[in-house]
Order: sequence, then C-alpha cells, then structure tokens
Amino acid sequence: MVSTIRLATDNDKEQVINILNYYIETSMAAYPLSPLPYQAWDGLRSLCRDGNMWVAEIEEQGVVGFAMLKWFMGRDSFAHTAETGYFILPQFTGMGLGRSLLTALEQAATRLGITVLVANISSHNPESLAFHERMGFAECGRMPSVGKKKDRFFDVIWVYKNI
Repeated sequence: MVSTIRLATDNDKEQVINILNYYIETSMAAYPLSPLPYQAWDGLRSLCRDGNMWVAEIEEQGVVGFAMLKWFMGRDSFAHTAETGYFILPQFTGMGLGRSLLTALEQAATRLGITVLVANISSHNPESLAFHERMGFAECGRMPSVGKKKDRFFDVIWVYKNI
C-alpha cells in the first residue's frame, strides 16, 4: 500500500472527525464522552501550532490517521514545548504510519524552534504507552483516577521527549 503523510486540509474534515469519533465511541484513548460534530473541526485546527495537523492517507482508502502538534500551556513561557496527539484506525496500525506521523511532527517542531514534545495518555491505552516508549518518550507524571469514561476511572499519564 502506498501511503502519504501530508498537512491536513479542510477537505479532510469528515475523515479526521470520523477517526476521532471512532476512538471516542470505542475506547478510552480519546477523552470526550460523546462523538464530536463536524463543526468541531475549526476548534481542533485552532489547537494546532501553525496549522500543524498532519494526515496519513492510503491510496484508495483515504485518510486513515491524523496527528496534531498542539500548543502547550499557553503561547509564551512554553513556546519551546508542544503537545502531540495522534489517532490511526486500528486496521492500519503496525504499518509504520504512527512513526511517520511522529516524524512529520518532529520535523515541523524543529522548524518552529520546539525542543520538547509531550503527550498525555489514558492508563487504559497500553498500545499508545508502548508506542511512545518505542519512540523515545519517557514517563514524567501520572495523575491517578482524574478521568472517568464508560463507568471506569483512568489515570492520565504524561510522557515527554527532547528533540
């Protein structure tokens, strides 16, 4: 399969929101309790630094994953730090798309003068925790039982990586 990693455009809105909603509805990986409407697109885009939302697209499949390089704790004291977030449809994981999306985020971050990446992960998402560890992130904090979804409490685990 031929895959492309590229910056998201407004034409990707429905596919990106559908991917996010898949994880909202079926897992503890995305925190909202109910699916997002397509109107949430502009809000998602506004979280991204300098338009850095990336998509993984597979020929004949369309967009199968996305990643965001987000503002972290405001826009001044933490300008050298960015938060990452990514979601790939499960049937397309294990194909290197996560690594490719993270590489795109790291390259964009470097161009923006960002030297630290952080991510927060649900304790009920072992696949994401393992991915981040393989990609060189280290755990730096855990907030026990701060989230609740599907009648289950979860920890939020923070990881970071110097780039």
